[in-house]
Amino acid sequence: MLGLLPPADDKDDVAKELKKFDGTWVATSGEANGQALSNDVIKVTKMVVKDGKATFRVADLEGEGTLKLDPAKKPKEIDGTVTSGPETIKGKVSLGIYEFDGDTLKHITASPGTTTRPKDFKTENTEFILIVWKREKK
Repeated sequence: MLGLLPPADDKDDVAKELKKFDGTWVATSGEANGQALSNDVIKVTKMVVKDGKATFRVADLEGEGTLKLDPAKKPKEIDGTVTSGPETIKGKVSLGIYEFDGDTLKHITASPGTTTRPKDFKTENTEFILIVWKREKK
């Protein structure tokens, strides 16, 4: 009987997953190279996402970008392309993974332009940055 059901539409699955990102996100914690990010960095780190487009600030780095997801992968993959910001990263892709737990988003990413994608949520002995985000209530 199950074989008669139509296959899930991958585009619909991606669109539904991308909608989960919509909103304003504030950092609650983070780490780089196995060390916690300072409270000064955390308190100014913010991201606003709408329809796959993001405006972000991480420490003193500000910019905009687009998100591309592959929620079928384990862990789920996210690619962020920087569309505006510092010339050193503009146009580059940042490879990462993510997971949701309600209104909490855990996201680890490589530096823009790096070709290595994180495989887990560990930063020790890597150049990856992990940020835990909490969705702001309206």
